[in-house]
Amino acid sequence: LEWVQDATNQDRVFLRNRVRVDLLPTLAREYNPRIREVLTRFARVTRAEDDWLESLTGPLLAAACLARSATSLTLSVAALATLHPAARRRVLRRALEMVKGDLRRIAFGHIEAALALASGGTRHGSLDLPDRIRIQRYPDRLVVSLAQQPLRVLKPEVLPAPAQEFC
Repeated sequence: LEWVQDATNQDRVFLRNRVRVDLLPTLAREYNPRIREVLTRFARVTRAEDDWLESLTGPLLAAACLARSATSLTLSVAALATLHPAARRRVLRRALEMVKGDLRRIAFGHIEAALALASGGTRHGSLDLPDRIRIQRYPDRLVVSLAQQPLRVLKPEVLPAPAQEFC
């Protein structure tokens, strides 16, 4: 893609511009003149390591998966419990991605809440995530599913207020 300069490139309302225009020059001036090179190298290393870790996630997910349909994926709670916390996170993220189709609007807090549900003391429970994703905990399994209908009514039926007298 070719570089395009427009009015938004300098608008400090956008975080990316504040990082480029304010933060990076400050870091270069006050901490490390080679900060751009260091960050580029760090990004290259972490991208390669992330690719490698993702390649390990598939087999771990396959081992933990009990069932799969077009709209759900069932994971063994016992199999998840044997995994390193980082692997549990990646397996659950991959399961969510497979059911949902992407990870948009799925934040770190959602993953942590789902892992707490899977490993917590409760043997039953559920968690609703964005875009109609529901995670249900049963004694031996965790079911990640895509609901056909919205999980919550955003505009509840408004009942007329009872007649009241005010002073």
